[in-house]
Amino acid sequence: MPRRTILILLLIGINVALICGGYTAIWWIFANDLKAEVISWIERRQAEGFEVAYEKVSIEGYPLEIVLVMTAPQLARAEKDGSWIWNSEEAVLSARPWRLQQPIILARGHQKLRIWENDTHRSIEISTRRASAQIHFGTFQQLEEIGIDIQGFKVQTVSGKDIVDVGRVRIDARRDFRAEMPPPLHIIVRTESIVIPNAVAGLGNRIDEMQFYSVVDDSTISLGPLTTTLTSWRDQGGIVEVKKFAVQWSELNVVADGTLALDEKMRPIGAGRAEISGYSDVIKGLVAERHINRRDGVAAETLLDAFAQLSPHDGRVSLPIRIQDGSFFLGPLRLVQLDPIVSSRFVP
Repeated sequence: MPRRTILILLLIGINVALICGGYTAIWWIFANDLKAEVISWIERRQAEGFEVAYEKVSIEGYPLEIVLVMTAPQLARAEKDGSWIWNSEEAVLSARPWRLQQPIILARGHQKLRIWENDTHRSIEISTRRASAQIHFGTFQQLEEIGIDIQGFKVQTVSGKDIVDVGRVRIDARRDFRAEMPPPLHIIVRTESIVIPNAVAGLGNRIDEMQFYSVVDDSTISLGPLTTTLTSWRDQGGIVEVKKFAVQWSELNVVADGTLALDEKMRPIGAGRAEISGYSDVIKGLVAERHINRRDGVAAETLLDAFAQLSPHDGRVSLPIRIQDGSFFLGPLRLVQLDPIVSSRFVP
């Protein structure tokens, strides 16, 4: 082999080694910086009164990813009105070295969140099969977007009685810092296959799909205990603008919009409008289970059918929604009683 060729190959090999060695050094610098930031975050939470525990934090993923694996993580907080504790088999934080502003968080294995009230000893357990979150930070490290995907979401009492079982929940939250300041928070929640333990009249116990899109001005929200945070938000005129609420439940289809807030007893309050189809079986079910009498059921169905014939929306009935004094009204019909989001006895 000519000497010139050997020299060229040698130079190429040296450059490749330098590049690989330099990349390796940079990878380890980024990985250790990320680990130090996670440890710093844990220490800040502990200083705020959270209980944080884990077995170990290890670094994996070389060369294409930086992966931090935390085994047996646990996060808890005790407050005056109640306490909660979350734990998982593993929590994983990963990112490409060239895209550190878009990390992915994954909770591997079984996860459980337990919440209970201190005075009543009532408690629930929330468990999931898999949960992940993809985060996007902006140019100035501001949080612009987060997407959460939860599979096998189940809420039970501690004794094991099912409250709700959801096949999948997807949550997308984003801010557009270029549109207005302060940027409102856009939240979209999509669920698939919601199963409740007790069938609802005329509908059954399975909700096929549900979607919720809202816009919230959270600039007045100061993070803290749930009751304190919600009370402060309410007292400063906090409002949720519901751009779209859609549900497909058996034959019933509802698409609605409106505004929501909280009243002095921490119950939802608001108004809006809904377009509804497939309501006939619901009314018949309410009559059959004696939630309303037969005469009122016939009157309600007759009235809704009349509205449907006049509707320009392909037979869908358009009715006003009103949430007031702990009751949910659809047109003239009072459908359900609504409880406070948090116990009013803890509200200042």
